[in-house]
Amino acid sequence: MKKIILSSVAMVLLLITMLGFILHRTINEDVWRKWIAVTEIPGILKIGTAPNFPEWEVQKIMAYDDHFTAPTCTVYFANGIELLLSTGSVGFEGMDENQTLIGNRKYTVFGNKNDKVYQYPEEGVWYSLKTTRGAKEEIIEAYLKARNAEPDSK
Repeated sequence: MKKIILSSVAMVLLLITMLGFILHRTINEDVWRKWIAVTEIPGILKIGTAPNFPEWEVQKIMAYDDHFTAPTCTVYFANGIELLLSTGSVGFEGMDENQTLIGNRKYTVFGNKNDKVYQYPEEGVWYSLKTTRGAKEEIIEAYLKARNAEPDSK
């Protein structure tokens, strides 16, 4: 009987803790999102150096950190392409996952009928270039081919 009571109390405390976490996360969602400058990316991701990304015109950068999952930074380029930076690989729900070879390097490609994401790791950072299907895919593939040709790329 004592075990049943202790188990019940533990279950109630666990449920209360989970409910509190869910409410806190739901109510304070905007606290963990903020617009940042390019120079703030290493601090948000907790990495030593700035990530190496395309030299396209940057419109804005959104940082997200819920203090539960790995923080991310999303770079929005003027050409309509988005770059998600994180310290861990990211899955894309509702998209098929495949591997493709561009130049001499293998990339993970996520896709559905509307969008396509090219993902690769480099020096502890995961890069996920996202775009709509069509001409912008060619922009990303041209960038990836060019960066593979650079002597210092991996």
